[in-house]
Amino acid sequence: MKIRDLHRFSFITVGLLLTGYTVAVVLHPPDEAQLTGTLVPYVTAGILMSTFFVNWRTTLEMKVIDLLIHFGKLYEQIAFVEWSELVHTTTPLARQRVEQHFRRFWNLQLEQFLFYKRGLIDRETYQYWMNCRFEEYTANDSIPWKDKKGSGSMSFREGWEYARSHYIRDNTFVGFMNQVFIDPSKAF
Repeated sequence: MKIRDLHRFSFITVGLLLTGYTVAVVLHPPDEAQLTGTLVPYVTAGILMSTFFVNWRTTLEMKVIDLLIHFGKLYEQIAFVEWSELVHTTTPLARQRVEQHFRRFWNLQLEQFLFYKRGLIDRETYQYWMNCRFEEYTANDSIPWKDKKGSGSMSFREGWEYARSHYIRDNTFVGFMNQVFIDPSKAF
């Protein structure tokens, strides 16, 4: 269940409880003493259900914040720290090490996509992230490599093609990213 649906669900549950109480009172009208005795369990149940759903929603919102922090730290590590280390190293990098970098990067992107699709990352945040992927795709920076088999470099686009063709099997994600690379605003 998506976070935005929890609030609606809690109101529906309380509404059903009150509707059930109203129907019971209409079908079997109690006297004043019975009215108070029958109302208390319904009100208590409604309060408990509302409290449960508010706590559930708050817990999920806190987990989403944790998730966004986690993704932010992981992205910073891969896209800035690791990228900078790879580009500015004085020792030759094997092509395999550069491929590993792009594997980590695109696995992170796939994870973010899956969490977005489940409603755990809001649209505005995810759209901002995809605008950044568009800018990276447009800039198309490269990481040089050199090993026993030769030397060269792997650009951002080549890293995407490598990831797409070698290990990303989610066609929905691939199609979505291809649209992001054309026009991020039309991908949503």
